[in-house]
This record gives sequence, C-alpha cells and structure tokens, in this order.
Amino acid sequence: MCRKIVELHGGRIWIDVERDQGARFVLRIPARQMVSSAPRSSHGGG
Repeated sequence: MCRKIVELHGGRIWIDVERDQGARFVLRIPARQMVSSAPRSSHGGG
C-alpha cells in the first residue's frame, strides 16, 4: 500500500539494509510548487 501511494505521487520507496546495522525504509517524493487560487492584491501591503 505504501509503495502505491508513493508511486502515485511520482516518488520511489526502497529499503537499505546494512549488515549489523539494521534496515531503513527510504522514500523520495518530488516537491511540487503550490499554486494559490487566491487573487493577488494590487495594494502594496506592508
């Protein structure tokens, strides 16, 4: 289930295993720039 969610977001998931150190689950999901639907104010607020 985790793999499917990560892949739907364009990412990857895998396990790194190191002898005598254990394992870690790694996931990478690309950042996306959020686009605001709020209108921009023409006033110079500040």
